[in-house]
Parts: sequence; C-alpha cells; structure tokens
Amino acid sequence: MVSGKTPGYQIEKKYIRKDGTSLDVAVHATMARDAYGRSRFALALVEDITERKRAENILRENEANLRITLDSIGEGVIRTDADGIITRMNRAAELFTGWSLHAAKVHFTRVLNLQNEEEETDAHNLLQEIHRHDDIIESARPVTLVSKKGIRYQITLSAAPIRNAAGETEGMVLVFRDVTEKSRIEEDLQKMQKLESIGTLAGGIAHDFNNILMGIYGNISIAREKLTADHPARQPLEQAERSMNRATRLSTQLLTFAKGGEPVKTIVEIDKLAKEIIRFDLSGSNVRPIFQIPPGSWAVEVDKGQMQQVFSNLAINAREAMPEGGHLYITMEEAFSGGEKGKDDTMSRYIKITLRDEGIGIPQNYLSRIFDPYFSTKQTGSGLGLATAYSIITKHNGQLDAQSAPGQGTTFTILLPASGIGQSDLPPSPSQIPPKEVAQTKILIMDDEEMIRDVMVENLELLGFDVETACDGIEAIAKYEQGQRENSPFDLLIMDLTIPGGMGGKETIEKILALDPDAKAIVSSGYAGDPVMANHAEYGFKAIAVKPYPMTKLLETIRKVLADTTD
Repeated sequence: MVSGKTPGYQIEKKYIRKDGTSLDVAVHATMARDAYGRSRFALALVEDITERKRAENILRENEANLRITLDSIGEGVIRTDADGIITRMNRAAELFTGWSLHAAKVHFTRVLNLQNEEEETDAHNLLQEIHRHDDIIESARPVTLVSKKGIRYQITLSAAPIRNAAGETEGMVLVFRDVTEKSRIEEDLQKMQKLESIGTLAGGIAHDFNNILMGIYGNISIAREKLTADHPARQPLEQAERSMNRATRLSTQLLTFAKGGEPVKTIVEIDKLAKEIIRFDLSGSNVRPIFQIPPGSWAVEVDKGQMQQVFSNLAINAREAMPEGGHLYITMEEAFSGGEKGKDDTMSRYIKITLRDEGIGIPQNYLSRIFDPYFSTKQTGSGLGLATAYSIITKHNGQLDAQSAPGQGTTFTILLPASGIGQSDLPPSPSQIPPKEVAQTKILIMDDEEMIRDVMVENLELLGFDVETACDGIEAIAKYEQGQRENSPFDLLIMDLTIPGGMGGKETIEKILALDPDAKAIVSSGYAGDPVMANHAEYGFKAIAVKPYPMTKLLETIRKVLADTTD
C-alpha cells in the first residue's frame, strides 16, 4: 500500500504545442512512496500560468517605467508606508538628501532634515502635520533641507496620502523641489530694487545735501585763511574739515548706487593714491600698513574719488577685523590676460593690487555674501562698504575677489586695467603747473544757491581772482556777452550742472560756445553719476568739480584749466 508522498518540486517553463504556439506553465511534481519508503509512482500537475506571467510582465514593465519616470524628473519623490517608513526614493531624492534607498528605509523625518531658515530649528513639526493630514498639503514658503553631507537646499514641499481600495491611508508620497536658484534670483531682485531705491533717494538728496556740505567747506576755508598760522582756532577748523571729508565720503558712497554712477576717469598713480588713503584711514589705530610696492609705472585710468572709496572701505574693513592690532600688507604687480607677455599683442595688461590683513577671517558660509548690499556681520556695519567697493571696481571693468578663513586673515585682490602710459607720460601735478597771473583772471560762477555763490566768491577773491556770479544760465549768458562787448571777457566759467526750474550747465555751455568757441568752463555738480560729469569733454567742458570740494581742490582744477589755456 502507498503510505505517503515525498516533498515535491515546482518549475516554470514555456511549453511548445504541436502547432508551434507556446504557453507558460508551472509543473508541480512529487513522488508517491509506500510504507517502506520505496518509490511507487510519480505525480505531476501542469498548470497554465500564461495570464499570470503576462500580468507579472506588465507589472514589471510598469514598475520599470515608474522607476525610469521618477528617476528622470528633477523633483525629489519619497514614498512611505502607514508608519512613515520610507519604501521608495527616486534619484533626485537620493541626491538632495544624501541617503540611498537601501540606507533610507527608516522614518522619513530622519532623511528629510528640514530647518526653519529664520530660527535655524528643525521643522519636523511641519512634517508630522503632513503625516497626520488627510489631504494634499503644500509648504507655505520655502524651507531649508540639510543633506547628509551638510549641503543646504531651499525647497518647496508637498505631500499627499496614499489610500487603498477601502479608503484607508496606507502611506503617503512626499514631493519636494529645489528652489535654491530661484530663491537666490528673487533675493538678487530684491537687492536690485533696494539699490534702485537707494539710487533714487541718493539722486534726490544729492544736490541739496552736497550744496549744504559745500557751504560748510567754503566757510571753513574762509575762516582758516583769515587766521594766522599759530592761531588756536586753526586746529579745530582743520579737524572740522577732516570730519567733512568723512561726511563727503559717506555721501559719495551712497551716490555710487545711484542711477548712472559711471566713473569720471582720469589718469591716476594708483600706488600714491593707495598710500595716501590707507595711511589716513589707519592713522590713530593700532593697525600698521606695510606697502610692498616695487618701483614702476602704476598708472591707471580711474575715477579718483571712487577709488578713494575702495581703498578707504578696504582699510576700514581690515582695521575692524583686527581689534587687537596687526598689519595690513599692500602689494602691487603686473598681471596679463589674453596672451603671453612679450609674444602676443592681444594680451591685456592689468594692475593687480592685494590687501592682506591678519584679522579674524571670514567663515566660508559668509564669504560668498560679503559683497551683497546690506550684508554685515558687525552690529555697527551698514553693509554698504564692500558692496560699494565691488560696484566701483566692476564699473571700472575690473575684478574684486576675497579669500579668507577663520583665524587666517582675509586677502582682497583688485584687478584694474592698466592705462598703457609710462611714468614720464603722466600729467604734472597742479603744483607744478604755472598758473596765469591770478590778478588778471576773471571768473564767472553760476550756481542757484546764494550760499554757494557767496562762499566761492569770498574764497576766490581772497586768492586774488576777479569773480562775478550768476544764478542761472540766462544770467550767465548775459554777463558773458557783456564781458565780450566791454572787452573784459571771462577767462573761466564754473557752472552748476543742475539749476532747478532754470537753465543748467549743459544748456548754458552750448549757447556760450556758440558765442565763443574758445570759452573755458568747469562743470560742477553734487551728483557725479550724471553722464555730463562722466564725459564732460564731450559736452564742451574742460574739467569737473564734484561737490562738495575744499577750495584747495577747486584751486588745483582752476590752475590746470588756466595752464592749458595759456599753452
């Protein structure tokens, strides 16, 4: 008798019929044995599994297509079960989180390390709310995702429940999108809008504010000139003038962001300018400048006032980075691009200026933001100093870069196009230019501010000039014509560019040059960003005077124009 069966086996294979068609079958086989364990006969069951295999193939193809689709999209996708354990991640999710699917079969809050950007705290509460919610949820604003490697991304997050046929929630799907670049662009746009607001404000206040400073400058100069060299009041007046210089630099720093803002370029020996400004700004501090500049031609074509801002801002930055004192090393060297020196005429020559301090350094997460307007790590900082320097160097077709690390100091590198002239080609300083006989020089000043006219007249008359004034272009033209008729012409005009409600310098010089093509004029304005100031020669002016300026600076300009006149 047959007492039992031994365990069988099962195989799946394709079966070919006589007609050549095929089907998938599963063969289940076992051996029947008697009471003594001897084989008696075999049992085999053949099952047609063609439909099952077709369904499995379709499911496998769908799974592969789903995987390819999910891996092809840029959004991160995570699927969890009802307990929040991750069961699927696409390639983007692995990239952003730094977790692989094999390692990430844990609760999703471990993988999605979200932080609140403002409070720098974890945002698991948001995720738990999404997990408990029955509907689709989207984050109201971008949040910060910190990857396993510490990389920070700005993401938007949405979640939806996964329900079975009975309507029961058996998991959820989380989708997040990297909006880091979009957030950066939006931040840059906001910065640009802020800068535009500053420009509008600066342009609006420039004329009035700088006229006020001009009046103070002029009166200080008058008072100082009327005192003897040993008078006790001279020192306070000189200190007041130095304070005026700082106020002027602050005003000019704001004006750098104003619309226009093109540099008013002249040939400048950049090494001398750097030494003058840096020494001045570090005077009285415990930071010592060390200049390592070899002899040579360091001539560049720049806006002298704007470059003064650059060196001043970098010197002040170094001073504040070394509260216990230290050294600021300043070097200059030639740099070339576009070819090999001596072999390629297409190469460009630059002046490379480095300023290296021994300060506290800048953390890497701040280094990329130090040139952003309003960004400052100092409680008293405005966030405009380095942003101003960067803006100025960029407008000069140069580059400004920074390298730093905590405890290792900071190095700023400036690249400026060299002027291409030699030392002997530099124009002589104003003190070397012989002025025309002052007593024979007749000057016409056009300005709408009575205070400005008064202080300029008194200052220039103290120096021996013959001075007359006009409040606008119409009066200036009338006086110029009168001087010509009476054979007592004006040798020089100093004209305000902007006359509210009247004819300004631009229109006036056109009419005066029509009367006298040899007329000599200096254009004056408190807003250096005007195209006339940036390209004064194209409009018929011989020089510019950017308000506010001390009388010594104006005298230098007058002497140069008069010297050119007498050549």
